[in-house]
Amino acid sequence: LVMKGSDFNMPNKIDAPGTIEIIKIAESTEGEPLKGTSQFEFEIYQNKSIVKKETLTTENGEGKLTIRELEPGTYTIREVSPIKSIDGYELDSVIVDGKSFTVSDTTSYETNVNVASLNTSTVTFENVYKKLNPSITVEKTITNKEAVDGKYVFAPGETVEYTIKVKNDGNVDLNNITLSDEFLR
Repeated sequence: LVMKGSDFNMPNKIDAPGTIEIIKIAESTEGEPLKGTSQFEFEIYQNKSIVKKETLTTENGEGKLTIRELEPGTYTIREVSPIKSIDGYELDSVIVDGKSFTVSDTTSYETNVNVASLNTSTVTFENVYKKLNPSITVEKTITNKEAVDGKYVFAPGETVEYTIKVKNDGNVDLNNITLSDEFLR
């Protein structure tokens, strides 16, 4: 059998599958990786249709998920409901391929990735957590008399007036605070 070039058509483009690699980093605002194991949920879309849902597990703040056999094209990778808190840390920001998102009521973060035939496209999702530091400062000040040589002197039966100031000097909201003063017991 002899064939001439005009007898058949050879495609000049082969659309072999490609790969997306998702790298996940979870670290504290101090730059330390978060200890332990955590799971993060991802959705992969093409043309607004979901292609895959995957769970990525990190160990000590790092993890990788490889999704193979994807048709060439543009995909949207979305982290769904990132973990809001992990063992004493609270989510501070999310960085997707260098673009920083401030954490708000937004429940997902996404980026677009182009997948080429036989190539691997890499996307990095980084969650930065701030270490929770609940703290209050209590200041009690006598308000109806001036100190003399650092001391207050009150005559028997004289009223002592004072102000108590409580300040939240930590980085988290404090609720249901109860303050007791042993002097009043």
